[in-house]
Amino acid sequence: MAIPKERSSPTPPIERLISPFHTFAKQASAGGIVLLACAITAMIGANSPLAETYFLLWETSVEVRFGHLVNIDNPTFLLPSPSF
Repeated sequence: MAIPKERSSPTPPIERLISPFHTFAKQASAGGIVLLACAITAMIGANSPLAETYFLLWETSVEVRFGHLVNIDNPTFLLPSPSF
């Protein structure tokens, strides 16, 4: 007589979605890979037919608010500006 195998509970969908990102973030080289990918994307965007849109993105006004306590009108000074 065969012994029935215990059924393991299925992995929740959110866990299946987050697991690859969690594994990637544990690697020491993850930050460098993300930085390199962003730099390549920026160079392609700045030198493509989408260049006008890319440069308009840097001129976009951004506002961060938390009720009436914190109001930062243009936090783009926190971002590195492209040297052009």
